[in-house]
Amino acid sequence: MKKLLLICIVALSVSAKAQEKSILIGTDFPIQYTVGGNLEYHNFSTQLQFGALTSPYDGIILDIIESFGADENLIEIVRKAYEKGFVFSLKQNYHFQNNLYAGVYLQYLSLNATETPLDIIDVYYPEIDLTSFWAGGSFPILREKRFGDEVTEIRLKTNLLQAGVLVGYKFQIPNSRYEIRAELSASKHIYSSNEFSSQTPYPELLYQQLEQDIAETYKQYAYIPSLNVYFVIKL
Repeated sequence: MKKLLLICIVALSVSAKAQEKSILIGTDFPIQYTVGGNLEYHNFSTQLQFGALTSPYDGIILDIIESFGADENLIEIVRKAYEKGFVFSLKQNYHFQNNLYAGVYLQYLSLNATETPLDIIDVYYPEIDLTSFWAGGSFPILREKRFGDEVTEIRLKTNLLQAGVLVGYKFQIPNSRYEIRAELSASKHIYSSNEFSSQTPYPELLYQQLEQDIAETYKQYAYIPSLNVYFVIKL
């Protein structure tokens, strides 16, 4: 995150030299609804975007990751974390003479803390008996009920950093300061962090195993393609 902040400071420092400034609103499908600003200087531009990951995009990213081969049970463990979150993007583009441009970008996804499905965790890690850590866990009659209990639940907050490439085209609206931009992009995971919490004192071994398996899944399978469309206003 510190590196991202440093990059933002560098990006903002070039604004004084920008030949053209613009703001944008749009969507990166299937990642976020977004607003941002763009600074152009010579044949280059720097773009900062902030956005929200929410419905109907909340499950599509994980479906894509699963399609690349990720374990479906592990995907279900993190799925609820993808219901809401925010996204920060930094893009550096090169513009050709015919309204075509290409670039590279970093994208940081911070996803809300939410409960994980304990029944799936219980199946995925059979060597760790979750019920043994519950009050009354030795009574099988309480097993199903306590899987959905606030006291026994494990909450997960996850963060992803993706790096990608893009190609785009600018459609100028005649006799106006408006344009439409369309992009195709694809990113690859480069970093993740996961935080776990619970009112029940589960063993640290469980959290370490979850962190390792989730991080390895992102590392191997977190390829996220997107179609981006923006309405741009030149300032």
